[in-house]
Amino acid sequence: MNKQLNYLTFSISIAAVALCCLGSHTGTPDPDVPIGSIIAWHKTLGGVPQQLPAGWIQCDGQLILDTRSPLNGQTAPNLSGGGSFLRGNTTSGDTGGANTHAHSYSGTTDVNGSSTGVQTTTPDANVAGDGHTHGFAGFTDASDNAPPYMTVVWIMRIK
Repeated sequence: MNKQLNYLTFSISIAAVALCCLGSHTGTPDPDVPIGSIIAWHKTLGGVPQQLPAGWIQCDGQLILDTRSPLNGQTAPNLSGGGSFLRGNTTSGDTGGANTHAHSYSGTTDVNGSSTGVQTTTPDANVAGDGHTHGFAGFTDASDNAPPYMTVVWIMRIK
């Protein structure tokens, strides 16, 4: 019974924090959430209202045109699509990374024996091998390196 009560209390606490941060569906955001805060929104979950609360916009690269916002005239970050991950830091706004990656390789081979066998379409032959080296270099094919994920809509408080 005590375990169930703790779970219920924890669940209610999480719900209260979520409601506190966004405000009511049609109200204004709580002043404890700083302007410029970016949070994940599970927009397409059944039962979730499709209209953002006042003072919030989607982070889709749009120009902020709201004279009541201190961000008026600035462009919101475009976090829609492209698979961007958010990364913590002491400053904000830097970008980096790549959607794919490849590796380069190079090296040499060295034959120190007295002779090396060579395969041909005619009878095989032996050639001198002392001081004989081969160089090689290349690149691996580019590959996707994204870990498993779930998509969300990033939203930002603008006022």
